[in-house]
Amino acid sequence: MTLGTVVRAHVFSDTVCPWCWVGKRTVEKLVAARPGTRLQLTWVPYMLDASTPNEGITLKDYYTSRYGPEAADMMMKDTTSPLATAGAGLGLSFNPLRRIVPTMQSHRLIELAQHQANLPTPELMERNPQFSKAVIKVSGHLQGCDQHQYWHL
Repeated sequence: MTLGTVVRAHVFSDTVCPWCWVGKRTVEKLVAARPGTRLQLTWVPYMLDASTPNEGITLKDYYTSRYGPEAADMMMKDTTSPLATAGAGLGLSFNPLRRIVPTMQSHRLIELAQHQANLPTPELMERNPQFSKAVIKVSGHLQGCDQHQYWHL
């Protein structure tokens, strides 16, 4: 790439997908290593699991339903997983007690805020860390979940 290059990409991302955050931070790191390069991302909402119940599901229950109880137990105890390792290298940590939640309302809320604030999604989510927490909590409320059972941030 030469100076002044603009890298354009469409990013398909779910608001609760930890690998999406790892990917975002990785791309930002690569672009930052190239002076004069600008990153122009178009964010496209993507729902990893549209069948997630409105009340959400614990990460352990999610793993159990997908991989079985033995694998779920192992995954919950693994602090050296590829996700934990990749996240740590980028300054991210993921709460193993989190809930997997439906994200349709969070995507809608982000789109509304994005248009009102005229900010691209990454800046909207990271410029104010409380905003990303609010998106998840408001999304849970709109889905009819009790705030305390939803996702403790």
